[in-house]
Amino acid sequence: MKNLFALLLTLAAFLLIAPFAEAADYTQEKILKELEELRQTVKAQELKIQQLKATLETKAEAKTAAKTEGSESSKISLVNSAIDRLAIKGDLRVRYEHRDRNDPSDSYDTTNRFRARFRLGGIWKNDTENWEAGAGLATGTIVGTGTNDTWGEENVFEKGDIRLDYAYAKHKLDDFSITLGQQINPFQMSWLFWDTDLRPTGLTTHYAHKIGAFATLGAYALRFYTGTKGFGDDTAMLYAGQAGYSSKIGKVKLTAAAGYQHFDQSFSNAEMAKNSKYDFHIADLYAKASIPAGIAELSPYGQIWTNLGADGTLSQAGGNLKPDSEDLGWILGLDAKIKLVTLGYAYAVVGADSVYDGMKDADFGAGLGVTTDVKGHRASAFVDLTKNVSTGITAFLFEADERTGKQDVGIYQFDVNYKF
Repeated sequence: MKNLFALLLTLAAFLLIAPFAEAADYTQEKILKELEELRQTVKAQELKIQQLKATLETKAEAKTAAKTEGSESSKISLVNSAIDRLAIKGDLRVRYEHRDRNDPSDSYDTTNRFRARFRLGGIWKNDTENWEAGAGLATGTIVGTGTNDTWGEENVFEKGDIRLDYAYAKHKLDDFSITLGQQINPFQMSWLFWDTDLRPTGLTTHYAHKIGAFATLGAYALRFYTGTKGFGDDTAMLYAGQAGYSSKIGKVKLTAAAGYQHFDQSFSNAEMAKNSKYDFHIADLYAKASIPAGIAELSPYGQIWTNLGADGTLSQAGGNLKPDSEDLGWILGLDAKIKLVTLGYAYAVVGADSVYDGMKDADFGAGLGVTTDVKGHRASAFVDLTKNVSTGITAFLFEADERTGKQDVGIYQFDVNYKF
């Protein structure tokens, strides 16, 4: 009886405990299952977060690229103790040029050619020591006023030349700077007075503030002459200075400057050997403005210059011209930017002895032999196809001014420009 009672008690205990044990096992299994589901959910959320983060980074990069797409230079960060930044810029211009020339004998000739200009340069900057170094390459020849490469000029599908365009070092101290080497023109002037491809070689000191007075002084090696007029080898020098003022009245920007260029005697001896009284001592006045006018930005400009050293009986342009009566030149022009369109017009008169022929704009007067003693027009129209691509036409219509045997020339340049 005692054993039967113990058996019944054990059976009752088993029946009471079994449901709870089964419930406990079921609860643990469910918890583990839910934990696994949570892990999978968290994993999926982490993947989604990474995808969203990557999308945001891509959009940010695209936005930054869009802002800088139209810029002329791109900045590259460098891990270097001497260089903080490197800015690289370049451009490619493809041109078709047509030229008509008439002379008094009623002969008529035309020139048709394709040309290209490629330029690539960089500027290395060191902020700690306040210096930068710049260097660039460009197509062209040894002539300082040109970077064009004429397609097939001497051979079928010939390869163009790449030359050093500029190489300089610049040190800055507040509003002052000093530049040594072959450099981009540091003076304020019109496109005609010095060709825009000209790169003076030497030393430049410059002072300028954002608004206010500015001044530039330079000493440049023009050319190395061998056996100049019996005086042996010599380097001809150009000493130049300019002082001016820039101001802003509302949204209108104004700039005015006066300059002087002194070509030394070695240069005059070599270039004007048959005229001992002839020198190049050129004084000029220059002014420009930037005027908002509704949807347009107007930029009128003007420059006048005279060669104080023009004397004697033999003109730079030859013929029967008198240097002291051909010592004046001037230009008036207006550029207009209207949304994606840029328009320009200028009229100029360049006296035969007002400026050195080898430094002024090489297109205005091309085809006349010497490019001084010329007067005429330049008109242009360009449209921006994208932020970095533009196309347009420039027309030069000019004629010889005072020399005998006058000629007139028309030059039409059709350009496509790519900047990067």
